[in-house]
Amino acid sequence: MKNRKTIIAIATILILIITSAVYVINANGKVGYIFETVKVARGSISNTVTATGTLEATNTVVVGTQVSGVIEKLYVDFNSKVKKGQLIAELDKSTLKSNLEIRRQEQSNAFFKGIIKPHEQIDFTMCNPPFHASLEESQAGTLRKLSNLKNQKITKPELNFGGKEGELWTEGGEKRFILNMIRQSKRFGKSCCWFSTIVSKQSNLKYIYRELDEIMAEEYKTIPMGQGNKTSRIVAWTFLSVEEEKNWVKDRW
Repeated sequence: MKNRKTIIAIATILILIITSAVYVINANGKVGYIFETVKVARGSISNTVTATGTLEATNTVVVGTQVSGVIEKLYVDFNSKVKKGQLIAELDKSTLKSNLEIRRQEQSNAFFKGIIKPHEQIDFTMCNPPFHASLEESQAGTLRKLSNLKNQKITKPELNFGGKEGELWTEGGEKRFILNMIRQSKRFGKSCCWFSTIVSKQSNLKYIYRELDEIMAEEYKTIPMGQGNKTSRIVAWTFLSVEEEKNWVKDRW
């Protein structure tokens, strides 16, 4: 009984202490609250959330190249903004250069002899033949083209490209040059998968097709191309049969 009275007494004292901490008696004997006041001011309200995890981009793009190699120069960094067509890196070209071989034709009348070695396989050849039969024809063609472009008569020829005789003009012009190349290509028909050449003048196509039929090319096709007002085409031909082409692709590609 004595212990019970003691507990009640202690509880009563604690209640009084807590009550006295909340309420105060003012000078007039009235009960009041203690308020904390501050001056009204404009400010910012922030809410911070702390979390752990891995950040992942909403959209990702895998950037690759058609050939593998060591990056020599890098023009962007992480989070850099890039645009379509922008150069972002360059590969080391030393390996590519080591695989590049330049062969010069020493025989003025030969196309493939001395260039394609015995037992060598070439996937395709490409030729940009001389367009004109003489310097005078080349200059006349340039004057005509410039006059049409500027809509006025031009009397002084100004070539918009460089080149020497044999590159810009040759005896017989484009027609004879391509026909000679086609005839010589038959000898190397099993060493090259596809031969090809640019044909500037459409009027030469009928002679080219006739020559390809005469030397019995297995297949030939014409690929049109153009840039601005300039229209041209590529003629390609092969001496390999369909089965031989399949084996060529299987073995080399």
